[in-house]
Amino acid sequence: MAGDTLGVPGLLMFSTTDSGREGPARSIFTDHRTPIEERWGGWFVTGSRASVRHRGNAAAALSGNAGRELASVSGLFEADGYQAMSSDIAALLVLSHQIHMTNLLTRAAWEARAADPRLHAPFVANPGEEARVAQMMSGVADEVVDYLLFVDEAPLKDRLRGSSAFARRFAAAGPRDGNGRSLHQLDLTRRLMKYPCSYLIYSTAFDALPPAAKDPIYRRMWAVLGGEESGSRYRSALSFDDRQAIVEILRATKADLPGYFGTVRR
Repeated sequence: MAGDTLGVPGLLMFSTTDSGREGPARSIFTDHRTPIEERWGGWFVTGSRASVRHRGNAAAALSGNAGRELASVSGLFEADGYQAMSSDIAALLVLSHQIHMTNLLTRAAWEARAADPRLHAPFVANPGEEARVAQMMSGVADEVVDYLLFVDEAPLKDRLRGSSAFARRFAAAGPRDGNGRSLHQLDLTRRLMKYPCSYLIYSTAFDALPPAAKDPIYRRMWAVLGGEESGSRYRSALSFDDRQAIVEILRATKADLPGYFGTVRR
């Protein structure tokens, strides 16, 4: 539990800088909003990164040749206990998203249950308390949905390729609509996902959200995807085609999706 986990028990992914010209070594929490150039300090990274720079592979085992691409980490350290000799850049990108999304869902459920007087007998709601709780959960939902829809995702700037079969396996894992589209499909050219809506919407953590958390999240999702939210930040992150495809995929694959997810406005 820490500030980086939003004050609830959660997960952390750090990037560490070396001490030197940039000052003392430091570690920063990273997720899909972190510029690629700042990610994976202290990590081995395998796969093709094209012209994209990152902090990975700055390890003594590479004899200062951190700029080179790695197909495998074989021979760089003792392999006993490791399931594979890859640290696939595609898998690391997915992990960068998944960690903070998991923390956001945990926090949303925590806040909703902590604020529900029915779960804390003998306490009862004071006059106006339900409205105050609804307002608080609306703010929580805004934060969850911004991240769930990759609104502030750092661009990739060039095509990335993994060094293992991870991308293929991951893309095959999710439910598909009648046109074969899935929220598990990766892009890896300009952004992580082909359809920018988190696959964790299918997770147990999302499905188990109490109504006080899930209802405002769905309402905010529809405000953004349906076109009511017209802010430039949202329109630049999600094109009309993106929004329409996501809604169509969700309507075909998400059983508890509210019926008001309908026609998407330009």
